[in-house]
Amino acid sequence: MARLASWLVVSVVLCGLAFVAATSGALPPRVATHFGHGGAANGWMTREGYTWFALGFSLLLPLAVMVSIGFLPARFPKFVNLPHRDHWLAPPRREATLAWLRGFGAAMGLASALFAIGVHALILDANSRAPARLDETAFFAVLAAFVLALVGGTIALYAKFRRIP
Repeated sequence: MARLASWLVVSVVLCGLAFVAATSGALPPRVATHFGHGGAANGWMTREGYTWFALGFSLLLPLAVMVSIGFLPARFPKFVNLPHRDHWLAPPRREATLAWLRGFGAAMGLASALFAIGVHALILDANSRAPARLDETAFFAVLAAFVLALVGGTIALYAKFRRIP
């Protein structure tokens, strides 16, 4: 199951990269990338600079999350921060725990990939207006969904490992 989830993340990341690459050409030469109160633009980048940033953000954020949660614990178990770590990483439970963490890492990586795609879509929309203006309602909806995924994931992680059966 964790392997399927990892492939799902990779697929979404690749789609996100394709989305950024395919749509960045429609941005103006000076892209509004930072917005203040009321959605008014107050920071800009060149189109090329923004495109490279968006590609990097769309690739590196989800993969860093997925690797750090799902794969590094197998290599560096002493750095794993779990309740009752010694119990959960003991030889009889180690593989099941690491498999769960790989699935969890993939879920958090997927949330990060979707967040990156959502932010790019909001930047595209904001720059299609004259003057550039961020739809704050949509931004807060994307941000809230991401934060809820992180909080829900943290609760799930804690609930899974807080008690020794």
